[in-house]
Amino acid sequence: MHDTCATANLTATLRKEKRNTSGQLEFGYDAWENQAAENKPWYDFLCGNHVRNLPIDEFNRLFEEYLRDDLGAELETIRREGNGHTRVDASGVLLLRSLCRLTHSGAKEYAKGDGKRFADWLDEKYEGGVKNRCAGRAEFSKRQDWCCEASWKFHNLIQPINLYCIETLILDANILRDSTLTRIEQIRFQAYIHTNAIMWKICFQELRALTNTKHMNELGMGVNPMELSDIYDHVWNLGLLLQSDKCLEVLQGEYRPWPKVRAAEAGSIHFYEVLERSR
Repeated sequence: MHDTCATANLTATLRKEKRNTSGQLEFGYDAWENQAAENKPWYDFLCGNHVRNLPIDEFNRLFEEYLRDDLGAELETIRREGNGHTRVDASGVLLLRSLCRLTHSGAKEYAKGDGKRFADWLDEKYEGGVKNRCAGRAEFSKRQDWCCEASWKFHNLIQPINLYCIETLILDANILRDSTLTRIEQIRFQAYIHTNAIMWKICFQELRALTNTKHMNELGMGVNPMELSDIYDHVWNLGLLLQSDKCLEVLQGEYRPWPKVRAAEAGSIHFYEVLERSR
């Protein structure tokens, strides 16, 4: 079992070739090649934790391509006229990282961010009705589905952050704050955050938990490779649904991308009760 990068896939291929060469030397070329496949099995599985992130990688690539096609000229003009003081990359992921750095307060608060100031502004502006749901510093070591999780924490803060960045324009220039405003007031970037937030709740929050082998084993319901393969077939079907005219069906209250795993078992019942409470 290995991850999904080109190096890992090539390594698995080369290891199989070396295994075959070793078999040919041990038993003779013809004897090895004529053996039935079940007598020389080769198990090559992709890591479930890595595979679940492939659709997110593809979505981010398509979104960036869409931004370059739709806003490329405008973004380039902003960069050129900003003289290096404005960062407006055609990337939803980089916007999320900027939001994390700008608003995170507490441990590892970004020195150039506004974490404490933003939290105080929220309390004063909304009288405690809106809270800063810190998403962390956005370390680059996180898996790709981090962008869905972070979007869930930011989806109801889009307008407050937008308003905060506008009100703080009277302060000294701040590249992080100003470039965040340039992007977050754009409806395309807002749609990116809302889309990721929806996908976190209907798909990837559960999928991350199901592929957490240690946690699932503790519940007595470790998902085996065949069950996981079936789930990924449903993820593929979800992708087809999202590209169709029926895409809004995912917003219906009873929608599920795949059946509950081992729904009758006690561990599964507990798992889904906890999951539902977090929705």
